[in-house]
Amino acid sequence: MAQVNLNQDDPGRIEEQIPPPSVPPPPADIQIPDPDAPVTPPPGSEDETFELKAVKIEGVTVYRPEDLAPFYRDRLNQPVSLRDLYAIAQAITERYQQDGYLLSLAIVPEQTIRDGEVTLQVVEGYVASVEFEEAPKHLRDRLNQFGHKITSLRPLNVNKMERTLLLANDLAGVEIKSILKRGEQLGTAILLARVLYDSFDPFGELTNRGSDEVGPLRLQVGTHLNSLLGQGERITLRGVITPADPLELALGSLDVTVPVGTEGLQLEFGGSYTEVNPGGVLERFDINGRTFALETGLSYPVIRSRTFNVAVQGGFDYAGTRNISDLLAQPTVLNQDRLAVLRAGVEFDRLDASGRWAGGAELSQGIAGTTPGNAMDPLSRAQGSAVFTKANVNLERLQQLPAQFYGLLQARAQITGDALLVREQFGLGGAPFGSGFDPSELLGDYGYGLRAELQRPLQYQGFGRVQSTTPYLFADHGQIFRNFRLATENSSDSLTSAGLGVRHFFGNELNLTVEVAFPLDRTDQPTNDDPRLFFSLTGIF
Repeated sequence: MAQVNLNQDDPGRIEEQIPPPSVPPPPADIQIPDPDAPVTPPPGSEDETFELKAVKIEGVTVYRPEDLAPFYRDRLNQPVSLRDLYAIAQAITERYQQDGYLLSLAIVPEQTIRDGEVTLQVVEGYVASVEFEEAPKHLRDRLNQFGHKITSLRPLNVNKMERTLLLANDLAGVEIKSILKRGEQLGTAILLARVLYDSFDPFGELTNRGSDEVGPLRLQVGTHLNSLLGQGERITLRGVITPADPLELALGSLDVTVPVGTEGLQLEFGGSYTEVNPGGVLERFDINGRTFALETGLSYPVIRSRTFNVAVQGGFDYAGTRNISDLLAQPTVLNQDRLAVLRAGVEFDRLDASGRWAGGAELSQGIAGTTPGNAMDPLSRAQGSAVFTKANVNLERLQQLPAQFYGLLQARAQITGDALLVREQFGLGGAPFGSGFDPSELLGDYGYGLRAELQRPLQYQGFGRVQSTTPYLFADHGQIFRNFRLATENSSDSLTSAGLGVRHFFGNELNLTVEVAFPLDRTDQPTNDDPRLFFSLTGIF
């Protein structure tokens, strides 16, 4: 009995196969006025000249005197006119604006010039007040924290203001449409921020991307509870079953994200319970598998802007998995794993004129749990250990092509020199790497996956809303490697598939993906190259 291979149906891998749908980020709607036109010097300002001996610039806190000296140094001890002084002031204003200080400007104040000494005045602008319009009462104090941060930016740097507004926009259920208006006093502005709020986002997903033993139909339902406590927190509750046979799979999870302060730091914690009773070819073994997992961590946006984002995270998670069989007179433990793991990683995304980059990297260090030396029961992998080191990387590029086509390239890899337990192994199969196969059909200690898509998005109006349809062609390939293998296993295996599909978005709430995939090659067993039809219907309301 201990040789029964649960493969991709191990409960420790089910949760990653059907993650909760993420809430699309609200659009970053920030309207910033154009810089003021250059101040026009008075008529006749070029007629009267004098020898410039010194320039004193008052009101500057952003720059050192030597930073601004290049704007007038070449004119010292030279004849200049009042028009030249206006040109120097405009050059200083442009330096401020290029560095993001859009409300700041330099002016030539009224003065009597003696001995060639000139004074320029810099007005370092700021936001005098922030008004959150239509904000729900229980969120006003939280939003005002971001407003106070913006009014404390003196002088105002538009990049720092943008970061603060985007972080406020990241509060769960909140969408902010803001416009910066110039105030009555020179260099001041008022920020008007209209707040839209949804207290919860229920969601559901139906897909046939399960295995025959646990599926193939899988249904998940849940909801995101948004900022009910007024802190910008998100609480996600969900459940997953196999509707054709509810006994095959039961998964429940609770995840909580709580923002701390106004700089984007987030505390994350959650837990999940998964139970499987596989059918299909495993049904005769009467297997019951259970996994209980807990996780906690912190994340922080090092860079937050509309076009470039970098976030770092670190955390700890614990998982315990146990598979037993009731085939014999008494329950038999097939395998049991326990893992305690520290993780640290970084994620990024960047928009440019022709597409988008996204990716990340994560380092995982197993610190405690079951090993071949301390296990009382069989492990999910005979030489697998909860004490390990591994690194994961992923990268994708969405590239605009001629004739409104797009190309999508995706890559993912795992690197380790250790023999891993099933939960931590690298899996191939299922979308996006191995779309012609079931999830995690190939498992190894390290490996890589590659995918390429050619897309052609189409947008149109229908049923009173924007519809988006994206046909695509794809091909994928991946390979896994085993640091320790059984006698019946290869040291490495690979799979390849290709196909075509279509993604359709019914507004922002509902999307349907239908894909025909052709399994082309699988090295560990004969490949059934019959085409397979997959679908996924997802809604966030």
